[in-house]
This record gives sequence, C-alpha cells and structure tokens, in this order.
Amino acid sequence: MVQLRLLVLIMLLFTGLSEGMLPAQENVPDKRLALVIGNGDYLAGPLPNPVNDARSMARALRNVGFDVILRENVSNQTEMKRVIREFGQKLKDYDVGMFYYAGHGIQKDGYNFLVPVNAQINSEEEVEYECVDAGFVVALMDAADSRVNIIVLDACRNNPFARTFRSTRQGLVSMNAPAGTIIAYATSPGKTALDGSGVNGLYTQELLYQIQRPGLKIEDVFKNVRIEVMRKSDNQQVPWESSSLTGDFYFKPTQEQMTAYFASKGAPVSEKGTFWKADTKNIVLKKDGREIIDPKTYPFGDDLIAEDPETYERYLLRNYWKNRDNRYRPAEKLPVTVADYYQTSETEKALEKNPAGVATGIETQAAFDARYKAKWRADSKGNLWFVVGVEDVSTKIQVSLENNKKDLQIYYPGNDAHYFIKNVSKYLDNRWREIYPTDKTFSAPVVPVTAGNSVTKEPVFTGDLKVRWRATRDGVYYLYVNGREISKETNYELKGEDLYVFHPRSGRTFILKNFVNRCDNVMRRGVVASDKR
Repeated sequence: MVQLRLLVLIMLLFTGLSEGMLPAQENVPDKRLALVIGNGDYLAGPLPNPVNDARSMARALRNVGFDVILRENVSNQTEMKRVIREFGQKLKDYDVGMFYYAGHGIQKDGYNFLVPVNAQINSEEEVEYECVDAGFVVALMDAADSRVNIIVLDACRNNPFARTFRSTRQGLVSMNAPAGTIIAYATSPGKTALDGSGVNGLYTQELLYQIQRPGLKIEDVFKNVRIEVMRKSDNQQVPWESSSLTGDFYFKPTQEQMTAYFASKGAPVSEKGTFWKADTKNIVLKKDGREIIDPKTYPFGDDLIAEDPETYERYLLRNYWKNRDNRYRPAEKLPVTVADYYQTSETEKALEKNPAGVATGIETQAAFDARYKAKWRADSKGNLWFVVGVEDVSTKIQVSLENNKKDLQIYYPGNDAHYFIKNVSKYLDNRWREIYPTDKTFSAPVVPVTAGNSVTKEPVFTGDLKVRWRATRDGVYYLYVNGREISKETNYELKGEDLYVFHPRSGRTFILKNFVNRCDNVMRRGVVASDKR
C-alpha cells in the first residue's frame, strides 16, 4: 500500500500537474508567481534533461512560496507566446515574478531565441518565425510592474540547427536587465553549457539546491551556483548574470529576514506592529496583536486607507485591490489624521524664537510667514506649483484629494505644515494665490522683548479669535487661541456632550462641541461663547 501511494504521488508530480497551476506551499512576505518551461522532445536535437529540470524546479519554487505554472514540451511559437502572455497578465497581481526555461536556445543578430520542440528551421532567416524572442519575456514581465523579476535561461546548449546557419556563434548573448530584474544564464555569453549525465542538468542541479537554502540573498544564490558549477565542470562552464535589482530578495527568508523586510516597510513582524489582510468580502487590521475586523475605510486610488476606531489613526493599505488574497502585509501608518480639515499633532508647540534669537515663545509675523506662508497656482492640465517662503517645493509636497476629489490637502514635510484648498477645480487659471497652513496659527500681537531678554507681558486676545482644540482618549483637552495653548490656565464644566471652558485671565468662555464623542486627538474648531462665564 505504501509503495502504491508513493507511485501515485510521483505520477501526480510528474504528469498530472504539468499543465496546471501548482499553488504555493510556504508562507512568504510577498506574492510570487513563476512560469516554468521544459522543452526536451525536439524534432532536431532532443535533450534528456529539460523536462526533468522543469519538474524539479516547479516543486522547488512551490516549496519557497511561488505559485507555479508548469509547461512541458511546448510545441510551437504560437503556443509558447500564448503561455508567456497569460503569465505576463497574471503577474500583474503579484509582487515577484520568475521565468525559468530549460531547452534549446539560439542567438541571431544579437538576439536570443527560445526554441519550441516542433520548430523546423532550415536557415537563419526562419528563426524569428519559428522561435520566441527572449526579449518578449523580458518586456511582458517588466510591464507587469512587479517588485522583483527573475529570468533563468538554462538554454545555452549546442545549436541543433548550426549546420544551416551562416554564423558559427554558439550559446546566448547577454541581455540588458530592466530595473528590478535579474537575468541568469547557465553559462557565460557565447559559450555552451553541459547538459549533464544525471536526472538534472549541472546548472539546474546546483540552482535547485541553492534556492532552497534559508537566508541567502538572491545574489548569493547565483554566486554559489557559479562557484559549484565551475568547480564541477573544471572551469569549463561559468554561469552568468545581468542584474538591475534595486532591493533585497530571498527565495527562502529566515524569520529574522522577514522581520527586516517588514521593518523596511514601516512595520515589524511580531505581535508589535500593524498588518492587514483582505479577501473580496472582509478586511482585517491587526495592530499590536489586536484584530480589528472591517475597520472604517476610505478609497484612495489603487490603495485603501483604514482607520483604527479606538485611536482614529489611519493606515495605508498599498495596492489593496490587487492584494485581496488573505495574506498579511504591513500597513503603513499615515503621518497625520485629517478631520474638519485640521491636523492633529502630538503637541501644538509654541514657536520658539523671534528673529533676534530671543526665546519668547512667539515670533514676528515676518518670521512666521517665511516659515509657513505659501503661494500656489494650478493650470487646467492639473499641474500644481507650490512655493513656501521663497522656495519652490512643488516636487517635495504630498498631495491628496478630499471630499469626493473636490478639495486638495497638501502636506510639506519641510515645515511639517498642512494646507487646504477648497473647491480646487475653480482655481485652475494659472494665477498665483497665497495660503496659510490649516494647523499653524500666528500668535499675535507680537510681545516686545526687554533688554534683559525676558517677556514683559503675555499676549492679550484681540481681534478675531482662532480657537482650536483637541482631546485625548483619557479626556485630557488642549485648547489653543491664536496659536497659544491656554489649557493650563482654564477651568471647565461638562454640559451634556459639550465642554465649556472658562479662561479667567481673558474672561472668555469657549465651547468644545460634542466633546464626549470627540476624544480622538484630532484638532477641531472651538466656539467663542461669551466674554463671561
């Protein structure tokens, strides 16, 4: 019975799954898809190992987290292109793509071609009509916009059609790898590889071993393959790579490396940190081990913003619509929370120095304007220019559309200020306009400084008052009038859901509307109730 069970498993692995998708077996931090092709039953120059190589590679890749499409003995150019097109389309929903090809490959006029098993080539001129340009694979993978693309060509064998070619060049030529791509060859450009005498070819045999070793960066995988192949071939075969990778990739990451990967995305892997997963019906936000089922969300282009109902912190779920596969990914905490178009912050600090460098807690209007006052213009094509002080910061700002894309929220990291343009579509006339931040208010009037560098008098509230307030979850409130925090100078009384705050020094009363339901650390407008309590 045991022998029969093993036989059935072997048959499934080597035959029944060859035309289908092999789902990933191991959890990894990214979505991975591989197309594996093994061509060996050639009409001209049959090869013993490619089909075995492809089957072995499919199993190995599945074990390190790839969904695998396995194809054997692809018959002609039309069929091979169809398979590659389908792979390229499917890859758009994945983070990592890999194309592995074992079989005949030939070069012509500086281009590499992959050879279907039924190709009939009587002259060099027929190559492009019978075979598939390897650049076709590169182009479709690049267009899929996946984070990492890996192309492995174990196709540097002798040209079975060489007698009909005018050129005597063997092997493949090196191709340029687009950004985020590595192209690996079984041997160096213009050279041929050994097919091997075992179940697998020499190059693939070493690659199978190295990609399943935990903790190796992809560059180390191919370096180790090169060392072993050179040693075992007595330096006759030297594997080669062309790489434009821009980040780290591990076929089989360790737990520490997965932690580092998530940390690079802004969240650690552990019970600490914030992650998300979703399917077509539900969203789960996991924050420091606490699961939030179906949090409040806001569409944001290809992404989604999710809000923690307890802290009102918001998180960006990148590529949400493409990644509803129920796998956890890091959630990126947004730097600010927007409510009533006013921005929250840990503390609303008083401005530190005036132009003379004297610590007064306030600054002059001119100094304030230099830091925060901005001007902007926009044209009908959607171009936006933004200047803070005298510096053009158009390329440094972060912009988002609010309120059904009617209003524009602008954040400039250089001064940590936020600007709000209401009904922006009305102002696409390319004219300059001035604007102040929504979360910074000048403290006026300016207090004169004595010769002893001390403030003789605190500012008095005059003119139009700008009142802002926020409250934390434990009910502690912070009240700002014309940019100065006066919380410690006040008394309060709760009336219904509103908080009435009295400032004895100025004799004014301020109302924090709906205070009971707004202890979420978000900055809001306050109401001046009267000059008496």
